[in-house]
Amino acid sequence: MLRPEDLWTRTSVLLVVLSCLVGGEQLLNGGFETMNNWNCWNFKCELVAPGDSRFGAHSLKASGRTQSYMGPSQDVQLKPGTYYKVQSYMKLLNQLPTTIGHTLMLEISFALTDGSSTYITGAQRNMVTLADGWVLMQGDFLTPSQAFKSATFYYQGPEPGVDFVVDQATMTEVDVSSDNWRQRTDEVINRVRKSDINFRVTTPSDVSLHDVRIVINQTKKSFPFGSAINSWKYVDPNLQKYRDWIHANLNWAVLENALKWEQLEPTQGFLQYDRAVKTLEGLKSHGLKIRGHNLVWSIDEFVPDYIKGQTGEELKATVRNHIQWTCNLTRGLQLHDLDYELELFRETHAADPRALLFLNDYGVVAGGDSTGAYLAQARKFKAANVNMYGLGVQCHFTPEVEPSPTMIKSRLDTLAQVGVPIWATELTVEADDENKRADYYERALRALYGHEAVEGILFWGFWDQAFFAGVKAALVSGDNLDLTAAGRRVMDLFWNEWMTHETHEVSQANQQFTVRGFHGDYQVSLVFIHIARNFYLQSEPSLPSLLTMWTPVDLWTRTSVLLVVLSCLVGGEQLLNGGFETLGTTGPAGASNVNLLPWRLAIRYFLPFDSIYNQVLPRTIATGASQARDLLQGAELREAAQPAASASATPS
Repeated sequence: MLRPEDLWTRTSVLLVVLSCLVGGEQLLNGGFETMNNWNCWNFKCELVAPGDSRFGAHSLKASGRTQSYMGPSQDVQLKPGTYYKVQSYMKLLNQLPTTIGHTLMLEISFALTDGSSTYITGAQRNMVTLADGWVLMQGDFLTPSQAFKSATFYYQGPEPGVDFVVDQATMTEVDVSSDNWRQRTDEVINRVRKSDINFRVTTPSDVSLHDVRIVINQTKKSFPFGSAINSWKYVDPNLQKYRDWIHANLNWAVLENALKWEQLEPTQGFLQYDRAVKTLEGLKSHGLKIRGHNLVWSIDEFVPDYIKGQTGEELKATVRNHIQWTCNLTRGLQLHDLDYELELFRETHAADPRALLFLNDYGVVAGGDSTGAYLAQARKFKAANVNMYGLGVQCHFTPEVEPSPTMIKSRLDTLAQVGVPIWATELTVEADDENKRADYYERALRALYGHEAVEGILFWGFWDQAFFAGVKAALVSGDNLDLTAAGRRVMDLFWNEWMTHETHEVSQANQQFTVRGFHGDYQVSLVFIHIARNFYLQSEPSLPSLLTMWTPVDLWTRTSVLLVVLSCLVGGEQLLNGGFETLGTTGPAGASNVNLLPWRLAIRYFLPFDSIYNQVLPRTIATGASQARDLLQGAELREAAQPAASASATPS
């Protein structure tokens, strides 16, 4: 078998690899075994001898550059309004002594028919150093929708005076029109966001099954759907409607600005946190969980002015104090979002070991030019074992451009290679036409919710009067927070399509049935003629309510009807001493054995045990059973003097 270098050097054959995606390979001689098809204007290009190539016998070296945009280029035949994937390997050959790292880019220029030009980045990597060696540049881009006369692919990036080599360049068209994305996302939603709830109903001989009806209503979601919250408006006593909408429609929240460093400490040593804490406490009191935003943001415009002149140990001490103070302030209230280097993750974990720490970045799912760079950064952090829990992806989609579920999936698939949960942390779409906006939100939400790696979705606002994007991205508008067309579409997904509400008529042929239900809390109602009693299946059980609500004594004694409910999501039996053969240690003082009624009640509550709620505990049967036992210890049985039903069940 020929080695790759034999193929290139002995036969002088140019291998063109055709992509399975429609359109095929767009770049010629992407292996750089010759200099054919590549242009090097006003700088030097040469083939690198064997031994310093990424693949095959040669790579291409660029030197003598006097501008950052100088790099090997090639004219390409591209279509308007079309997605393309692009990648190549690059390696620096020297580094300027005054720089920490260099930016590398795969760029495409377009000459438009009106005489103007536009430039689109296909892939980029920041802070690349000489020590990094070969780095993979990968991403995707959307060509302009308007007609253009020509397009040119070229390498861009490091400052003048920096030499580099390139190899293995490829560009392929993505045919989004042939992707049945709706069927695919629906399948994932049904498989990942739901579980079976199995029911069996039995009655004594003197009760007709036709008189029994079971009503199943989901009351709460387990999957995190939330939004950025404006703290100024949340604490405003005149904006009760704003607070009510949040409490009624969301189960997670993130403070838009109030926890950023400049807001918490505008002047060094002068701390203002009352508004942030009041907002956090208000949200938590209404059952919302909180995600932090952000602990450290290493972008110059978001760094407080008073620390910009600090260096060395002084700077480290300032950052460390900020991390420790903020973690103490918010301990137990939120997950932290950190955007900085490895040591800061370690500092934050030491300050609050319970906080779940995220990297967070933009342009990695709503756009594709930085997806590959984010993958490399995330792998670096995971390998360093600095307690990185997950990845945040901001998801600010380009205004007036319809989100592509195909490309969203492709980018999420890339990031999912890291093997950690992904959260959409700042979802926005923008369109003046609110019906288009509704379509855009639906496409983005289905693509995100319909991906296995996504563990939570947060909008970056919803009300036009508390939203940086204003009415163009709003779900509600005006003083009364009236739903826009986009808001109605999103609420229909949240409360209808992605919630479970079913009614089952019981008959001899339908004594057992299964409900495929979304993860969350449920109210199950047993209706017998005109008598109805409720009990609850909970994803985060409150034991006292469980032990009281599932024992409707008057229903059992008056009608002799038995409802047996089996909810077999994860794990084994969740109730201890479920047969109630004794009251044991859980009963009131002095309790003794009780006589049992001749019918039995079996309940296993709906318990998804999502890792977010369990501080990243393993998702195993043992974990679920152990937690349930811990919760049950010391719980009191209510109405113990009345006839009790016994509980027993096995997983299906």
